[in-house]
Amino acid sequence: GPDDEQYFTNEHCQIGFRRLSILDLSKNASQPMISTDKKFVCVFNGEIYNYKEIYKEIEKKFVWKSKSDTEVLLNSYIYWGKKVIHKLDGMFSFVIIDLKNKSLFASRDRFGEKPFFYLNKYDSFFFSSSISALEKISNFKFSYDQSSVNNFINLGHTQTKKTLFKNVFKLEPANSLIFQNEKIKIDEYWSPINKNPNKTDLDSFDNILKKNIQVKLNSDRPIGVFLSSGIDSSLIAYHAKEILTNLKTFSIGFKNKEYDESKISKRFSKHIGSTHYEKIIDENDMLDVILNKSNSL
Repeated sequence: GPDDEQYFTNEHCQIGFRRLSILDLSKNASQPMISTDKKFVCVFNGEIYNYKEIYKEIEKKFVWKSKSDTEVLLNSYIYWGKKVIHKLDGMFSFVIIDLKNKSLFASRDRFGEKPFFYLNKYDSFFFSSSISALEKISNFKFSYDQSSVNNFINLGHTQTKKTLFKNVFKLEPANSLIFQNEKIKIDEYWSPINKNPNKTDLDSFDNILKKNIQVKLNSDRPIGVFLSSGIDSSLIAYHAKEILTNLKTFSIGFKNKEYDESKISKRFSKHIGSTHYEKIIDENDMLDVILNKSNSL
């Protein structure tokens, strides 16, 4: 993120974090975040949607310095330990280090919205939200894993925890990881339950959808919705506009009318009364982005 850059280091670990601030824009919410007792350090990528409810449960157990979901996450782990993962509703990958016990606890959200890559080599554990950053901080030159490359070409993905590179792994969705005494232990904490959709009527579905949209609108920044012409983004924009009177919607259109849906998006934004922005692009815009990116590598 572009809003802040902080580091933590001691004789056992080094952590850096670039912050995109969403909740509590002050320096009090900066990361890496150190607990008030100086025993734990936390870095967290994502958002905990139900952090206000969790805060109410543990509010009197801690002295608070921020109004961020990061501090709620950190103190929740201190209070409940690894069981806290069952209380979280959100998109996240996070690491909490116990400085006294020299242990690391990491976890990734149920559907893997936020990435988490790691490398365990030469008695050191490296982690990052991107493989390019992981290669930089570990100071290793990654080499391709041929079986993973074959799987990606033929299947469109790598198998389980593997990545395209040797010895570089991803923490799978709904999994937690403990690193202590140079050993890694991974546990799956959740798996989806197969529910019969016929048992949910449209009113119940609508209430569930509205409730979930509302909790995801927690932000100390302005909020916008990406609006295509599809049913899903239109439903989200519609219910978000019921909650936020000044909702902004954004659409991408194409100069090639065969693929362009921007007129439908614009018409729907007018229907719900959102402030709408659109950008029309063509293949030359795409090529410029690719070429500029290639030249910067």
